[in-house]
Amino acid sequence: MQIFKEIDYCFKKYNLKPNMYISYERYSYSGKEDDNFRITFDTNILSRDYDLNLEKGDYGINLIDKDTFLMEIKCLGSMPIWLTHILSEMKIYPTSFSKYGKIYQSRLLKIS
Repeated sequence: MQIFKEIDYCFKKYNLKPNMYISYERYSYSGKEDDNFRITFDTNILSRDYDLNLEKGDYGINLIDKDTFLMEIKCLGSMPIWLTHILSEMKIYPTSFSKYGKIYQSRLLKIS
């Protein structure tokens, strides 16, 4: 309950308002033997900076191609060796990606 009071206070003090709508479909998998190991796949990543009310539904500009998936691997400690081998064989390497950051960059390009 206290955290909600603090969030509410922050919104009022700084006059915060929604600025971006981001939606995506997520498929999430966790390890059977290790629940600290998770892989998620996000697709249909959409954004808009208008009609920010959630009741307006899922629509907007696609962040990535519709047939493309964003994969995120989360694990404590080192990655399982079997997965390292598979990713290497498929030439999949770590990279940094932020949905909000990517959308923000694309908005800046439109402005300039």
